[in-house]
Amino acid sequence: MDSFMSGFSHYTTGNQQIGHAYTGGASTGGAGAVNNSAPAQNVDVSQLQTGDTFQGEIASVNGEDVQIQLANGQYMAAKLERDVQVALGQVLNLQVLSNKDNKLVLKPVYDSSLQMQRVGVSALKTANLAVTEKNLQLVAKLIENGMSINKNTLMTFNRLALQHPQADVADLIKLTKLQMPVTDKNLAQYENYRNLEHKLLDGVKDASNEVFELYESLLTTKTPAGGMAPQALLAQAGRYMEKVLQFLAEEEARPEAPAASDTANAAVQGETAPESGGALQGTEAGKTADLPEEALLQSADGRSSAVGTDTAREAVQARQPLQETSANTEAAGARTEESQWQEMVSRLKETAPRELPDKLARLIDEGSLDAKGMKWLLSESSLAKTLTPELKSALFKSKPFQAMVRRELQNQWTLSPQEIAEEGKTQAFYEKLMRQSSRLLQIMNDAIQENGSAAPPKALNNIRENVEFMNQMNQMFHYVQLPLKLTNSQAHGDLYVYTNKKNLARRDGTLTAFLHLDMENLGGMDISIALQTEQNQVTTKFYLEEDAIALIEEHIDELTQRLAKRGYQCKNTIQVKEEEKTVLQHMEEQVAGGMAPIGYQSFDMRT
Repeated sequence: MDSFMSGFSHYTTGNQQIGHAYTGGASTGGAGAVNNSAPAQNVDVSQLQTGDTFQGEIASVNGEDVQIQLANGQYMAAKLERDVQVALGQVLNLQVLSNKDNKLVLKPVYDSSLQMQRVGVSALKTANLAVTEKNLQLVAKLIENGMSINKNTLMTFNRLALQHPQADVADLIKLTKLQMPVTDKNLAQYENYRNLEHKLLDGVKDASNEVFELYESLLTTKTPAGGMAPQALLAQAGRYMEKVLQFLAEEEARPEAPAASDTANAAVQGETAPESGGALQGTEAGKTADLPEEALLQSADGRSSAVGTDTAREAVQARQPLQETSANTEAAGARTEESQWQEMVSRLKETAPRELPDKLARLIDEGSLDAKGMKWLLSESSLAKTLTPELKSALFKSKPFQAMVRRELQNQWTLSPQEIAEEGKTQAFYEKLMRQSSRLLQIMNDAIQENGSAAPPKALNNIRENVEFMNQMNQMFHYVQLPLKLTNSQAHGDLYVYTNKKNLARRDGTLTAFLHLDMENLGGMDISIALQTEQNQVTTKFYLEEDAIALIEEHIDELTQRLAKRGYQCKNTIQVKEEEKTVLQHMEEQVAGGMAPIGYQSFDMRT
């Protein structure tokens, strides 16, 4: 609130001091407030307290500064709450937000639909727009969200409302305030975030469920009522599931995507850095990069240096055997793994074919078979011909098989806390997620196209649109979702840094962030973090469910000790969480705090 009052000066009109005025009916218990039934009298503004209300007419508007004419004809100078829109001549009920050194900060209290109606009609006429119920609601929403109600603004949002007739007008306004494109996809994602239905972790679980929903759909499509699925459908569905297995096996064996340092190395070598696919570009700043081998062979001025060259060559040559050894170790591991599968196949050949699905399901359940082993067994082993489409279908429908596929997919699409701590890992994770989700979506769409009538998947598209939405948010804010894999559970996280990208820390050197976690056993957890960079001081405030407080208090010293080892002093506060704010609300509060432009438009209500 202090920022609203900065630069405020005491106003006078002629010889009359503005600091004293008649409230005409101030209410709520302030020392200077006047009861509605009290006679007219002058009131000392210094006695007005937060929460007091009174009525007055807007006599002049200059930005946030207004003059208000009271019932006895006197004038009062005040400052309006940031982004509040008022009209010249408008009669309002006003509430005191703060009163410091006779400098009032007020906000209108719209307790009358007639008042809003008058403002709306005047604004629409000025903008040459029809006075309709829908347009009046638009004016009301703009005022409610602190937006200008001038001609350009009204025409812009009137056009957006026509382009997106199903959208909530408030969502159109808030997307615009967040400086994000107003598209149908963004509106859908904004609604998800607003309703706390945005969690990537839930989307990953939904996507793994859809893999098997599609499988069942492929089996039942065009099947006669009460009859067995024809061989063609069994074979078709089986091919789809084997492609899913192949996808999981190949992605599990695939090397990690280039981290930030590798991207930087490519840039140093003059190569084109790999495209990120729009996956959270610029979420991690200040990365360092190891120079490539070629760069080590040159001195700082770019010319060959004998000493530098010899030393660097020795380092490069020393690294070559290590790389070859690593490759040989991986190849040896693959051979060992395959030999173990071969032994398994030899034992399985003694099993009657009809018993194979149950036997394989038990091997999966006990951890002897993963997606990679199952893919090899079904496509490359000598047992593959024995497994008919009917036997494969029995295996694919088994609970252990489905649990394995869900588990491996979710493991690919979640982050461990250790990975989050590694530089470049979060960026690489989102690049991998976009690549893998695109590939799996293609596999599912191919199966749908071949089948001709199965329903298209929704969860994978939603995951991709969610990541794209986050990427757009990251053009202005530092925000990332953290779908976490823990020892025996999973957790959702939102991490948001309170700053725009042009100013990483406040002027006092403090960087603040908000972390929200949804834990399986601890419930929702909000953590406010402040880092004073100049003093190496970390201040945390934990807002927890009451049942979780004792456990966090028991272990909070571990956090303090770990930060101390890194050179930080830590001060922790733990309290019961009383309100639930979405990450969008935190962003919108920051925008309202000064990042968004402020505009005013006055309308003469007396004409």
